Amino acid sequence: MDDTLKQSRDIQCRRLQRLWHHMIDACNNTHHPDYLVLGGMGVTVCIDWRNDFSEFCDWSLMHGYSKNLWLVRVNLDDPYSPENCAWVSGRMYKRYLQLCHGYTAFGETKRLERWLADPRCVIRAETFRRRIQTGWPVERTLTEPLAPAPERSSYTTTTIPLGTVFSRLTVIGTVDRVRGPGMTRTAYYYTCRCICGVERQVMAQSLLKGTTRSCGCLQRDTMRRLSTIHGESTGEHFSRLYQTWLHLNNDCLPSNRQRHYRTPGERGITLCHAWLDNFGSFRDWALTHDYSDEMYLQRHDIRGEYSPDNCYWSTEQLNQRQNMQDAHAPRTVQVTAFGETKRLMAWAADPRCMVSKSALALRIRQGWTPEYAISNPVGTPSEKRLHTAFGVRKSLNEWANDSRCVVSLSVLESRVQSQHWPVERALITPLGTGQPEHNLTIFGETKQISDWGRDPRCVVSARTLGLRVRNGWDAERALTTVSQGPTQPRHLSAWGETHTLAEWAKDSRCLVTKAQLTDRINHGWDLATAITTPAQAPKPSRLLTAFQETKSQSLWARDPRCMVPLATLRGRLARGWDIEKALTTPADDCSPRLLTAFGETRTLADWARDPRCVVSHALLTNRIHDKWDPEIALTTPTHVSRTDKPA
Repeated sequence: MDDTLKQSRDIQCRRLQRLWHHMIDACNNTHHPDYLVLGGMGVTVCIDWRNDFSEFCDWSLMHGYSKNLWLVRVNLDDPYSPENCAWVSGRMYKRYLQLCHGYTAFGETKRLERWLADPRCVIRAETFRRRIQTGWPVERTLTEPLAPAPERSSYTTTTIPLGTVFSRLTVIGTVDRVRGPGMTRTAYYYTCRCICGVERQVMAQSLLKGTTRSCGCLQRDTMRRLSTIHGESTGEHFSRLYQTWLHLNNDCLPSNRQRHYRTPGERGITLCHAWLDNFGSFRDWALTHDYSDEMYLQRHDIRGEYSPDNCYWSTEQLNQRQNMQDAHAPRTVQVTAFGETKRLMAWAADPRCMVSKSALALRIRQGWTPEYAISNPVGTPSEKRLHTAFGVRKSLNEWANDSRCVVSLSVLESRVQSQHWPVERALITPLGTGQPEHNLTIFGETKQISDWGRDPRCVVSARTLGLRVRNGWDAERALTTVSQGPTQPRHLSAWGETHTLAEWAKDSRCLVTKAQLTDRINHGWDLATAITTPAQAPKPSRLLTAFQETKSQSLWARDPRCMVPLATLRGRLARGWDIEKALTTPADDCSPRLLTAFGETRTLADWARDPRCVVSHALLTNRIHDKWDPEIALTTPTHVSRTDKPA
């Protein structure tokens, strides 16, 4: 129960920390996208919150915070502080954002309520919002009064002169009388020409009332303008500046799973918040710092992040020189454990380390605590997968094999991970009931159902016994009545003897539980091998023989004759390499693949950085494996699927 509450609080604190960082940056960082509506308008954060996240976290948890609520200021003129903030729903938060939005005109930035109080504003709030949504400039929106009543009301359906303009339509034709089926009146139509050149027949009433203002192009233009964010990736065209920004995200964000993430991302090089998922901020910086399509983005400090203060545009020659320095930059990772700070290689050689360097690096990347990652051997579950019950800490797989567990592993995982049951209750609660099992008194003895299921007088499983008791069976009859199911116990033979699986599991030669023995038999193991192989031993199909020795893949990876890590060894074996060649061939002997296109021969990594390439390194590699033509693979945009592959 304590672990569940702690985990829930950690999840809440992670989201609160993101909101706290956003609040601090939006009020202080001039490059933040929300700085204009917060810090740029004088909004600040109180000292207690600005200097200590724990103060903000404690205040939030005591004032009704949940993951569906958002932080707002009660008085928009006052700073973020405990007295001026509250948590509201998402619907109210959208209304709050509208009130906080700032509009710039006459060299000033104000909120809507302040502009409405300005003497230069001659309209109401509804008119202001409608004009801004349709694309009016702010100054014109504020100073242009409402138009007088339309003069077209002086016309009738039969007196509209030729040449009269209604928005985008100009009347060019005479009146035609049309009386359609079901119409009680005659409708008058005029031939009109739109500014785009299209001619349409429009009803006179629609022209006079203003319900028809174009041939349809007005709506298309409005939707295109509202849906356009920056205009750099329209259709199949991607500007070079936009491709550069996409490469930054692929290089620095591990969530994208790009192969070239290993170059800067694994060394801790990040992308600043101002450019992260915000192409507009990156474009504004580039256009004000001498950007051209012949320039390349570089950093002053090759160990620093990509940010406006650390980046500049360089020529192709300087870019190649910087890439060479970047490729030879040190890639050491420092890890602190047991009060000491060392590199990964030094920790892997430490006698307290129970795993290889590659396994230790993988554990650190997955978020394991350093002490736990170093001191536990291969096969140990991560800390996040351990659960405490009855004062013992085990994984769910180990708890499923515990004698106190009355359900299967799949049911236990569903209860603990999906339904968030307490671990002890999930272990002892039989399937089909939401409460822990009760005691049964039979033959003058009182035991739990799981204990009766292991009693030699019980001829059915504990699950069947519990089901019979819940269905109203007498306790002794439920215990002693043999099940009439259609299946018979499975008999298997080994060493000249024939027994059921349950009897083999109780045999002194069996080194595993009944569940593990059943699983091995179902996966095709030989009965004698399944009985005598310990639980932690590898499957026979995973043993490899080389140099007249037989070991598992993980043991071969730790052998001094192995020149590559475990992941590389597995990949080579999957591609059909000879085991001895896979062990002794260093990783550096695998030369990169060359690709010829446009009369040039380069590696795939070099082609991915070429301005003519419009896809990522990973997608280019997949297309080449799928037998695409190299030039088509380089120039075809990302949205073309494999089923639409060009001929």
